[in-house]
Amino acid sequence: VYLFGHENLVEIQQLTVVYEMPHLENGVSVHFMDFSKFSRFEQLSICIAGTLMSYFVSGIVQEWIFEQEGFSYPVLLSFCQCLITAIITGIIHYVGNEQRSAPYTEYLKVSATVVSSACLSNWSMSYMSYPMHLLFKSCKLIPVMIGGKFLFGRKYDYSEYLSTLSLCLALLMLVIEKYGFSGSMKIEGLIIITGALTADGIFGHIQESLMSNYAMTRNEMLYYSHVMGSVLILPLLVAKNEIPGSIYFCIENPSILPYMILHGLSMYIGLGFVVEMIRVFGTFVAMTVTSCRKFFSIVLSFLLFPKNLSFVFILSVLLVTFGVGNNIIYQVCLEYWCFIMQY
Repeated sequence: VYLFGHENLVEIQQLTVVYEMPHLENGVSVHFMDFSKFSRFEQLSICIAGTLMSYFVSGIVQEWIFEQEGFSYPVLLSFCQCLITAIITGIIHYVGNEQRSAPYTEYLKVSATVVSSACLSNWSMSYMSYPMHLLFKSCKLIPVMIGGKFLFGRKYDYSEYLSTLSLCLALLMLVIEKYGFSGSMKIEGLIIITGALTADGIFGHIQESLMSNYAMTRNEMLYYSHVMGSVLILPLLVAKNEIPGSIYFCIENPSILPYMILHGLSMYIGLGFVVEMIRVFGTFVAMTVTSCRKFFSIVLSFLLFPKNLSFVFILSVLLVTFGVGNNIIYQVCLEYWCFIMQY
């Protein structure tokens, strides 16, 4: 107990509530596959494997799309991603005769964060390299903690603050090196990726709260949020004047359409695993897994698309690895002590 900095077991019990331990009694079911009969460790392993494979594919395809000469339509890519998810979940929703279980305003909150995260994330790719983009996105734990602390009143421990400090230091080094010294990063890119991180942090907490308060299915939440998200993106397409240019680009480069569809499908499959992890294991576990995924995607990106590698970037990767890894170790130790307390 002293290792966590707690003075008594009461605070451990409070943390048990904070980390959504009641979620663990629910079985995992993703994309018509029921894993309820598997052990909890096996369920988490399946979710992690599904998340990694799906996002590896989407990441490679996304970088390839932005590498194409003349492609400058990030909002269009976000629209395709939302539309594909809305179509698939809509078919499942109506075939399964699912009923809406929450007010439309609740779905609108989720869709607003989905749109903000997707559009800003893709938009930032126009101002920075894919590995740099991933390294910033790997620091998602920072807005998750800020959102949980100030919006939802959740408590965090010293180890988690240490992880956040390590991530902040990594980002600070990258900003100083890329923006202050080399000048290879534009301030617009920094603002956009910061907005995407903020939306990511709010998204996980709102989604977790919505699914627990209204006991809705994963498909229902994805369907309504992405249908509304597709509608919300349309004004952005008009405002950025991407519709005429994107149509002309796709006509001139029809080979890009299958890749955009593949990107949307892989994102949908990965999102299904992430949403299920949030429902069963909580926001922090899901965000930790997705942050680790980005580390391996960075390595894969350098292997498939060779780039210049600086010492500051390597050091930043190590700091991010420490921050995320420290949080994972803390989560494992915390669940171990919570399990002991039950007996």
